[in-house]
Amino acid sequence: MPKGPELHDAFERHLAETRQHVEQLRRVFASIKVPPIGEKCGALEGILEESESLLAQIEDDATRDVALLASAQAVEHYEISRYGTLITWAEDLGFGEAAKILRENMKEEKQADRHLSEIASMGLNKKAA
Repeated sequence: MPKGPELHDAFERHLAETRQHVEQLRRVFASIKVPPIGEKCGALEGILEESESLLAQIEDDATRDVALLASAQAVEHYEISRYGTLITWAEDLGFGEAAKILRENMKEEKQADRHLSEIASMGLNKKAA
């Protein structure tokens, strides 16, 4: 977990949002009458493995926080791109309710990404330099 309070709080807040996203995704599946099936995502696993490898090489807390922030943003960017694709598919297939729910999730992912950028620009990057 990050040492800096702003980043720690951002991670905690986004964890709560992620739990809500899971519930909203259940609503998406219910709206299209398809049972949800969980699958591992190789792309996200790769981002996480890369992050763990990088963090294992860093001892300084501020530098670790910057690396955590960068890794979190990589995850956010991936999620945003996936939501964009899913929204387009839902709209093309006439699943308006599913598209609406997915848009809500994507909006929160974009907000989380912007918040992480704000934390970085408020001085976290300079502390690590």
